[in-house]
Amino acid sequence: MEPVNTIHEGPFTLQIFPDDCPESPARWDNLGDLLSVRFPLESEDPRHIIETYGNIVYSLIPTQDRERHYWIIRKEDGRKEGFTRAQMQKYADGMADAMRMYYEGEIYGFVLSLDGEEIDSCWGFFGEKACEAEGRAILASYLKREADAETFVREAFAL
Repeated sequence: MEPVNTIHEGPFTLQIFPDDCPESPARWDNLGDLLSVRFPLESEDPRHIIETYGNIVYSLIPTQDRERHYWIIRKEDGRKEGFTRAQMQKYADGMADAMRMYYEGEIYGFVLSLDGEEIDSCWGFFGEKACEAEGRAILASYLKREADAETFVREAFAL
């Protein structure tokens, strides 16, 4: 698999890759559920959803397929967890965005190498920017360790 981005910093190389086996956010321990219905919505569908799930907060997950996907939260479940309606809506919107990224393959991982040898990696980042930011933070910690080690040697041996 080819990296979507490569960053060189001294002897280090940070590569960003699409995650080819991400875990679906629907499998996480979440408040709410994923609901998929046929598109277009028939008039019976909304009534069935309300009868089945009760008073809900929901967010549409935009996808290119022929179904409509929603992240729904039963208000009574949200209240039990101490959420306000606004917090439930924000949560539903966030889960809808995570599901959209999952459906569209926007999950990434990074590999950090030193002189061509892999020394660190992490996968499952939602969005390339989030992955790159974390990869750069890890790279910065390695660069700091390397600089600290050079300083130690210089001072210890008065070089």
